[in-house]
Amino acid sequence: MGAGGRPKLSLEVLLKRLSCALVVSLVSALPGCGGDDPVGPIASGEMQFSITGVGPGDIEDGIIDRNVSITSAAANLWTSYVRLVSDLCGREPVGFSINSLAISLDLEESVNVTTLDDVLDGTATVYLAGGGVTVDIGTGVLSGAGPVGLEGVSTQQSLAALHALMLASEFNVGLRAETSRTDAADFSMDLQLTFLARAHCE
Repeated sequence: MGAGGRPKLSLEVLLKRLSCALVVSLVSALPGCGGDDPVGPIASGEMQFSITGVGPGDIEDGIIDRNVSITSAAANLWTSYVRLVSDLCGREPVGFSINSLAISLDLEESVNVTTLDDVLDGTATVYLAGGGVTVDIGTGVLSGAGPVGLEGVSTQQSLAALHALMLASEFNVGLRAETSRTDAADFSMDLQLTFLARAHCE
């Protein structure tokens, strides 16, 4: 059961709802369906990703840093998005950008953590990484349980080095920040990231 006695939704139900929202958003974003007009950037719906089990083992020299594969973070959500926009573009997109980003704490699944700033001190950074390349996509000072919007957006140009990996869903999403916790602390933190992405057809 979730907060307030509501039943907690299964992963299958959540993915179905996210997929439906994604399809509705994508279709409504197309500027010229059925005509000869070029297809503009295709906006996604809210895409939610999880970084789970962040804990003392992720701390080194006062920095907490954890990243997970995109498929672990969101099952097949990103892969489904790439396939759908490829169909709408008529080919694979030539680039991606991220237009907004927020982070929140999963209070139900976290242990000995009640706010983001219980663990994350100063400025936190969310990044994408793969093939030895890391691109920071958002930064901000986190407090409360969130969601907290992060500053900075990632353009098609800034994500170009990761483009092939993003098409193949072979990249990681991660977070790093200073922390006053030590590797001897007892806590576990689950985080949820919410992206709004765009796929560029041309």
